This record gives sequence, structure tokens and C-alpha cells, in this order.
Amino acid sequence: MLRSFHISASGNLFLLFSLILFLTPLPSAHAIPRAAMAAHLYHDGERLVRAHMDDEAGLKRGFEMLLSAAKSGHPQAAALVGRLYLDGRGTPPDLVQAYRWLTPQAKRGNMSAVFDMARLSNMEGGAWHNPREAERLFNIALRYRDPRACFVASGQFFRSHEDDTALAYLRCAAQGGYEPAMLAMVDYEVSRGGDGENYAALSPFAKRLLLKAAARGNRDARARLQKYDVEWQPLAIPDTARR
Repeated sequence: MLRSFHISASGNLFLLFSLILFLTPLPSAHAIPRAAMAAHLYHDGERLVRAHMDDEAGLKRGFEMLLSAAKSGHPQAAALVGRLYLDGRGTPPDLVQAYRWLTPQAKRGNMSAVFDMARLSNMEGGAWHNPREAERLFNIALRYRDPRACFVASGQFFRSHEDDTALAYLRCAAQGGYEPAMLAMVDYEVSRGGDGENYAALSPFAKRLLLKAAARGNRDARARLQKYDVEWQPLAIPDTARR
């Protein structure tokens, strides 16, 4: 009797499992292509924005691509759209839209969005001005090593002559890919006795930072490498991003 019950229970479980599979809707045929398109738009839009910081037309194209990606649910695109609304780059500044796009990403733990929410909370006269909240959010971003938060902290410690701590935060920002920190790290090395006219005298770390910043379109880094007569390989921007 016990054996018979075991077989019956197994059969019931099999039927239940089959019914669940039957009733579970299959992913939409457009779900995967839509996610892939959003990722494509994000990467191309982010490159355009980074490569055209002084070109409003390029910034606008990049913003439009990022906004499309954000509306398709791409989280990094949403955070970057919020930052562009906050800074008024590629689009007129709009703090309401910045808040709308940044808040969900900050709540999900995107440290870039947390840092920008700190900036929004620190804007005097703004609807969300709250210095205490700005400090709280900044400290969260710094704790989790957001590159821009590290860069701000490095400046604060340099001003108070705590050079070792400042340098640690500057290195954090540079390793995180924040271009002003990458160039500041090279400047710091030169100021500490390096030969600013001799590329070979730079440390391997400083060389990597310059080459990476130049590849990403940073004009200052490219100008320095041209002075050193050093070639770099720019990051390609697909034809779809140029339209």
C-alpha cells in the first residue's frame, strides 16, 4: 500500500509540474532582442556622450540613444540619463526629470546614481535641497568606491594636507575610469619628481591611464600623447551611433 501511494504521489507531482510548465507564459519573442537593443543603445550612446563633451550635437545624439535605452529598462542608461538631465548636457537641465530617473537606480544600489542624488540634494534653492541627506548619500557612494565620490574626497584630503589618504582616493577614482582623476594621477606623478617631458619616465600605471583616457576620447590625454609622439587606438563608435 505504501508503495502504491508513492507511485501515485509521484504521478501527481509530475502532472502538477507539467501543468505549471503549460501555464507559464513563454518569454516574448521580442523580449531578448529588445534587451539586446537597449544594451546596444546604451554602449553607443555612452561612447557618444563621452567623446563629444564639447559638441552639443554629438551630446544630443548620445542623450537620445541613452533615453531610448532607459525607456527600455536599461538600468545604467537610466542612471546616466538622470545625470545628463542634472547637468543639462545633451538636453536642457531638468531637475524633476533628473530626480525621476536617478531615484529608482539609487534605491537599487547604483552608486553613480547615489552620488548624483547627493549632488541634487546639495543644490541650494532646489526642491530637494537637503545638506544632511547630501552628506549621507555622498558617504554611501564613497564607502562603495564610486569614482566621482573618490575624486571629491581626494581633493578634500589634499587640501587638508593628508596626502597619503588623498592619493589613495585619487587612485580609486582613476582606477574606476573617471577621466579627470586619471589625468590628475599623471600630474601628481610628474609633480613628485617625474619627467613631464619624457613619456618613458612615466610609470606603467600612468602610461595606462593616459592611453585609456585617450582611447575614450579625452582631448587632454590625446594632446599629451601627441606631445610625447605616442600613438593610441581610439575606441570605435559603430556607424549606428553616428547617424
